[in-house]
Amino acid sequence: MRRDLGATLRAAGIAVLPMALMVGAVKLRWPTIPAEIYLIGVIQGLLVALIALGFVIVYRANRIVNFAAADLGGVPAAFALLLFVSLGWNIYLSAGIGFVSAILLGIIVEFVFLRRFFKAPR
Repeated sequence: MRRDLGATLRAAGIAVLPMALMVGAVKLRWPTIPAEIYLIGVIQGLLVALIALGFVIVYRANRIVNFAAADLGGVPAAFALLLFVSLGWNIYLSAGIGFVSAILLGIIVEFVFLRRFFKAPR
């Protein structure tokens, strides 16, 4: 079922409307808040959305609610941050190593833990 472009734009506008109203109300009430605060809020909201997406993907694949999804993403992120801040590595190299370590951690958790639950009786 295909929707036309107008319906898609209307749905996107309805989805963005609460955020736009909230930002407008905050700007009216507290006009001295810098734009960086909004950027931080967007980044934190996207991180929460990624955690929620992780919940959904794991549940759909295995029918198990995995509340460790946030912790599994935090370990490689902290590792990449420590490489950058403490050891002074290049930010792109640190982020790449963090990304690869996140993939490896996901593979290890899948094969060591989740496969056992998938084969176990309910």
